[in-house]
Order: sequence, then structure tokens, then C-alpha cells
Amino acid sequence: MNNLSDQAGNPLPANSSLSFSIFDQYTNGDVVINEFMYDEPAGQAEYIEIRNLTSKRFDISNWQLGDSNEPQSISSDSLILEGDAFLVLTADSTNLFNSYGNRNYWEIKNFPTLNNSSGDQIRIHTGAGIVVDSLFYDPSWGGEDRALERRLATAPSVYRENWGNSPNKSGGHRGWRMKLRKIPLHHT
Repeated sequence: MNNLSDQAGNPLPANSSLSFSIFDQYTNGDVVINEFMYDEPAGQAEYIEIRNLTSKRFDISNWQLGDSNEPQSISSDSLILEGDAFLVLTADSTNLFNSYGNRNYWEIKNFPTLNNSSGDQIRIHTGAGIVVDSLFYDPSWGGEDRALERRLATAPSVYRENWGNSPNKSGGHRGWRMKLRKIPLHHT
């Protein structure tokens, strides 16, 4: 940019540059709960993996994650979920890193403790309170010492038949090796 001034009339330096991001608006079905681990093996951590099914780019700051209790903010800072990407939400990314290596983890200070014996609810809301995805799981769904994977992203998450044990006996998603690509997470 050249020959521009700020609102106070001060000229900007010649050949200045500026970058900005435009984010897409969330619509129903864009992002889903793709996998979760509520009964983690020793040395691992509970997590909830979300998946952006679209090519849209979202700033998920102020989105909330909760169980049957009060939902907690995922991030108060800008947190970008790129199109066609996965993000693993957890309270302890170190244990997940030690088990699965470098992935797209996001630590949440008050990550909900998911109940093992009686089941629990998992829900995600936008900052405007719109339900992104939710389900109520029960131990009869599986998930003992391993994650539960969503079978069809386009089928509702509330049906037990749409969930099954991860074939990875060490706990996590088999697709972390095949499908998960590194996505840039921007903090601005």
C-alpha cells in the first residue's frame, strides 16, 4: 500500500502491507464430534475430536464444550479451524503427544471430565449458543480403554449404531495416521 493515512491523518510508511482473515459463518452440520475417549488407557488423556466437514474456515473462539454440567469456553483467543480439518480437544496434550506424536491438540483448562460408568453428554455450542453437535453416550456403546469413532459423519451423532470402538488398541483414532493432516492453528 502506498499513499494512505490512518484515521488521525498520519501517513503510513511507503510499501506497507496488511493481512487480515475473513471467516465463514457456521451453518448446521459444518462441524461434528468425530471421536471421543472417555475411558482412557493408563498414560493417556480423555479427548474429544471435532471435524470440519466443509472447506469453510472458522474462528471457534468463544465456542463452548460441555458434558452434562456447565459448558466451558474452548478458547477466548482466536482459534482457527481450517476447512476439512480435525482438532483434538483435551485437558492434557502432553499425554496425547507422548502416545500419538504431534497432532492438532488444543488444551482446555476446564475440560469436562467424561463419566466412565454411567455415560455422559457431550455438546458443543457456538459463541451464539447454537448447538454444533451433541450426543449422550453410554458405556454399552464400547470405548473401554480406547476411543469411540463416529462411523458416518453425515449420520446423526445421537445413534449408538453410528459409533464404534477405534480399531487402534492403544486408544486413539486409526485415522490419525491416515487422515489427520497438520493444520495451522493461529493465535492472534
